[in-house]
Amino acid sequence: MHSQIRLFRIVVIAALWGIAGIFEATAQSAFTHTVARGETVYSIAKVYGTTPDAIFQLNPEARTNLRAGTTLRMPQSATGPRYHTIAQGETLYRIARLYGVGADELCRVNPGLSAETFRAGKVIAIPAGAVKKPEPVKEKEEKPKVEEPKPVVPRCSTMHEVGRRETIYKITRQYGITEEALVAANPELASGKLKRGTMLCIPYAKQPEAAKPKQETAKPKEVDPAPERQFPARPVARRMDCVRAAVVLPFKDKSKTGPKMVEWYQGFLLAADSLKRQGVNLQICAYDCGSTPADMSRLLSSEALQEMD
Repeated sequence: MHSQIRLFRIVVIAALWGIAGIFEATAQSAFTHTVARGETVYSIAKVYGTTPDAIFQLNPEARTNLRAGTTLRMPQSATGPRYHTIAQGETLYRIARLYGVGADELCRVNPGLSAETFRAGKVIAIPAGAVKKPEPVKEKEEKPKVEEPKPVVPRCSTMHEVGRRETIYKITRQYGITEEALVAANPELASGKLKRGTMLCIPYAKQPEAAKPKQETAKPKEVDPAPERQFPARPVARRMDCVRAAVVLPFKDKSKTGPKMVEWYQGFLLAADSLKRQGVNLQICAYDCGSTPADMSRLLSSEALQEMD
């Protein structure tokens, strides 16, 4: 009696190991199929040259719950045609290389397949004799050492929005700077034109040189030990092509967001000034994005934005 029970256990364990082996082998070579309206397990099995039982083994829930849009794991046939489910991001060329075949051969065994009809989730047939190549193991690449960026010293003390009937002379008198310094910080003013609403970079006023002490026997006056702030000389700009940049923000927003966006825009102009010092000629255009997605869509498709870099 004990020997019969022991034999029965051995048979059951062997059967379970066999079933597990079938599931493991099938899972390694399975692909996916999305059920279309009106399809059944039997019709799907007929399309891929397999059996309903093989599909039920991988998808037990399909016996009672099979709806359009459901994804089934399909077993690959060891001797018949093989299939591949296109994954997100895969291309026709990539799959052709994966199986060692030509893209034209893939299109030949899949009538109607082209770069235009290629989409994720679609199941395609693989030419006979093609073998899937293992994915190459990427070696760990040493990250290149990145030098820490040098701090950018601002050249503008503030930004000034040109008002109505303002002139270059009036602005320079307001901030105590020379016209040459203002034009040097804003090369677009070289033409002499000043447009209302333009944001100008106001450079720091030049500090007067300290008077040299007279050569006397008396001790010189004590000077404040805190050094005056020094500003680097403006480097010579290298001529480059004009870069057209568009800034899209909710300027007309009546809530707290609108004024904050204006402040952000002024900060953006300060950052753009550092590029000007490096010789980049910038043309900055500001646009209001509106209050709805439709307003943004119309703006992005406008001819003006199509010309921006």
